[in-house]
Amino acid sequence: MSDVKKFVCYACLLFTVIALQVAPVNAQSADSPPADPVLACPWTPPDVDAIDKPQVQIDAEDNEDTSTGDSRTSDTPGPGDTDSNAGPGFYLPGYGCILFDGSVSSGVEATGVAAKGSRLTPPKKSAKTQWQLTEIANVTHYSQTEYGDLVTRLGVQGDQSKDLSISSASVTIGRGIIGIETSFFADWQADEFSFRALTSTQSPFLVAYVSRPTPNTTLTLSLEDPTFRRVTISGYGPQQFPDLVGRFRYTSGNWQFIANAASHQTTFFDSNAGPLASQSPALWGGAVQAYARYAFANNVQSDKSYVIFQLARAWNAPGYLGINTPTSAFNINLPGALGANDAERATGWNGAAVVGWAWSSKWRSAAFASFTSLKLPDVFGTGSILSARGAANLTYTPVENLDLTLEAGLAKETSGNSGIPSGRQWSLDFSMSRTFP
Repeated sequence: MSDVKKFVCYACLLFTVIALQVAPVNAQSADSPPADPVLACPWTPPDVDAIDKPQVQIDAEDNEDTSTGDSRTSDTPGPGDTDSNAGPGFYLPGYGCILFDGSVSSGVEATGVAAKGSRLTPPKKSAKTQWQLTEIANVTHYSQTEYGDLVTRLGVQGDQSKDLSISSASVTIGRGIIGIETSFFADWQADEFSFRALTSTQSPFLVAYVSRPTPNTTLTLSLEDPTFRRVTISGYGPQQFPDLVGRFRYTSGNWQFIANAASHQTTFFDSNAGPLASQSPALWGGAVQAYARYAFANNVQSDKSYVIFQLARAWNAPGYLGINTPTSAFNINLPGALGANDAERATGWNGAAVVGWAWSSKWRSAAFASFTSLKLPDVFGTGSILSARGAANLTYTPVENLDLTLEAGLAKETSGNSGIPSGRQWSLDFSMSRTFP
């Protein structure tokens, strides 16, 4: 086991041991009345993913929890009380709360692929069945300070290959956050679909700050690790500048709007000038994205009935279009033989339309259609690629936090680039996902 894996395992064990050691134990006789719980956290910790939600959206979610009898809300809420994914844990007087949550997702997927050959890849035609497993365990420490909520989060993820990785590791104080967390350029993340749940979490190292100009709006500035956006495996020079990502969010009634912008720099390895040299000048690029979500009111589960539209444009920064990212609904797999000097000079668009609908408290469906249009340098000029992808599923929730999902997907890639093959793929997936507590 590597040093990183050992550190992660020891850290989780240490959190657990500390919590058990400091938990007070009250002795009582069999005849005495049951004592009030002394280990429960008196606050509802804020969700790290909700740090940039507008205040009106946070208030609306709190009101919805109250109207549905959600017992997680405190009678004496603190300044950071919002809806949270963190589960119950231990309250340490004077030190805050330690909480635990996680998920286990398993499934079996049948896929068929038919791809033409290119100058970089041979023809391919295959069908296979594979088993998939992803488990995530999170430990969260939460306390309230004069500077705002203090949240420390550590997440560990494993898969069927018995590989461990860090899915999150961050510290949030007030409106600032530093560590490994979801990029602030990510809006719709395909959480409704099995391919997202059964693949490794991918998040950059970032430093971000959120401001709230009005109750309906937030503005976030984030410095993020640019290596997270690399789309191939070779040809990169030393990192010089982080990506600068800006996000604007606006909420009004059932509508949510998000606008993102990012700058991105790439340097290239020069094999003729030594291992530390790079070509000059560096390549600068950027990306913009627009997102809109409408929630249907008066539905049996309004948070699961909605439509989403998203559109993005990138130039010299194809990593912002979901290239070579398995968790992305816009995924295009570029050949590994394609070096950074060609792959990073791509320009393109992507877009998606999504619908989710709750038929009842136990049945819901989701479907999406997406496209990615890309232009890459080619030996014969600039070759264009058009990828279309879609999926639909049906989910049954027999008990709370247990989902059984049947999902079908199709993808087709049409390429005018001599290095990228045209092809198509189908998939059929059955998965089970359990979140805890």
